[in-house]
Amino acid sequence: PRWKEALSLLSQCQREPGVNPDLISYTTAMKACARARQENKARELFRAAKDLGMKLDVYFYTTAMDASAKGKKRNSWKNALSLLDEMKERGIAPNEVTYGVAVTACGNGGQWQRALELLDQMRSNSLRINTITYNSAIAALSKAARTESKTSQQQQQQDDSNNGSISSSNADLLWKKALDLIRCMEKEGVQRDSFTYSSAISTCGAAGRWSEAVDLIEAMKEDGIKPNKVAYTSAITACANSRQWDPAFELFNNVKNDGIKPDLVAYNALIGAGMTANKPTEVYELWNEMCLPENEKVSPDIVTLTEVIATLDAAMGKQSRERVDRVFDEAV
Repeated sequence: PRWKEALSLLSQCQREPGVNPDLISYTTAMKACARARQENKARELFRAAKDLGMKLDVYFYTTAMDASAKGKKRNSWKNALSLLDEMKERGIAPNEVTYGVAVTACGNGGQWQRALELLDQMRSNSLRINTITYNSAIAALSKAARTESKTSQQQQQQDDSNNGSISSSNADLLWKKALDLIRCMEKEGVQRDSFTYSSAISTCGAAGRWSEAVDLIEAMKEDGIKPNKVAYTSAITACANSRQWDPAFELFNNVKNDGIKPDLVAYNALIGAGMTANKPTEVYELWNEMCLPENEKVSPDIVTLTEVIATLDAAMGKQSRERVDRVFDEAV
């Protein structure tokens, strides 16, 4: 691995008489560790450079923060913010990249409030916020929304009264914040990309805001960005969770018309919407479509089978019973 080679070269330099590795050498080695997600090794290099009394700079701190941002520990985001505070105390001014890395760390750690606070700090310091940094903040909102959605669904045990969407005031705050950030990007002339929209759609979807999710799909197209599978699937799921069969089915067809193969999540979401909307024929056709040889990558799972059978059972009649038998035969 490159990071091991970097550490080996640094070690050789340290042992070589008359050769003293400088800050650039340590920064380069740390960067290799960051790319390999070796946070602990990067922190060891950071401490070693400090102990040697080197004059640390913004690039050195930013690289160390990047290692924490990519770290696998739960508190890695705290390490990144701790380094940000430390460099400020040392009189080293963070730049746009430094803040971007800090926002990414918060996003990876699900700390959306901290991520938004950092964006405010950037504005206060007249630092330009680029696409990557905005995307990291929106991704943090998306991650928080998905987490809250799962928690709420577990607590309420799929209570029909909330249509499968999260009901807390925090949920409303998350999707609104995501849309606010997109508006800020437009106002500041920052380019939006597929990741921007996909994350925002995911946030709206988790909050059950199907109309906003569909609007974002249209906004993507108006922005000259072709919706990808992630964006479409998130929007379809948002519609399905809110029992909106027609817009979900339209989006599903748009996916195929755009030359994208729907994934298992999209199929299951649409079948779930068909179940609640009492669409036995459409659901049965989706089952048959999934069973086609060319769709082996979206092979039906237990969720698919359960919801297809439930839909056909609810329809009753001879034709539905025959379809149930065929579904069971194909499943076995």
